[in-house]
Amino acid sequence: MFALALLLAVAGAPDDLAKARAHFEVAERHYQIGRFEEAIGEYTAAYDASPHPALLFNIAQCHRNLGRPGRAIYFLQQYLERAPDAADRPAVEDLIERLEDERLRATPLPPPPAPLATVTPTGPPPLYERWWFWTIVGVAVVAAAGGTAIAVSSRDNVPPGLGDPIRVPPP
Repeated sequence: MFALALLLAVAGAPDDLAKARAHFEVAERHYQIGRFEEAIGEYTAAYDASPHPALLFNIAQCHRNLGRPGRAIYFLQQYLERAPDAADRPAVEDLIERLEDERLRATPLPPPPAPLATVTPTGPPPLYERWWFWTIVGVAVVAAAGGTAIAVSSRDNVPPGLGDPIRVPPP
């Protein structure tokens, strides 16, 4: 991190510079071993003691490493605002673009709409939904079919004249 060299170049009260340097060194140790949350706290304390823009860049890098592209973009933009002539401006702008893409890809899709509420009838089910109704219908169909079969099969036993068609005499 290049913030230490820049931090030393900033004119400020010696006490503030000493505090900023101490916080910066602790932040660097946290950053080097991957404790990015702790590094953010120390970089922020260093920035409070001596507000150098490079510290904003370091805070942005911590957020980027924590998978927070939105926060990283914010601090990178703050860095560019406070250091408009920064030598690394093109690289930082490129990083912002990549983080924007990452943020868009990481944005979850909205949840699907909630299912429509179904109305459950409170009364008894209709007649055609009861098991016994269909049992009665089935028995009736079988009985009717059986009765028809009996009638057709017994037609041969009908006495003559009863099964013949009706003939109407001519007028």
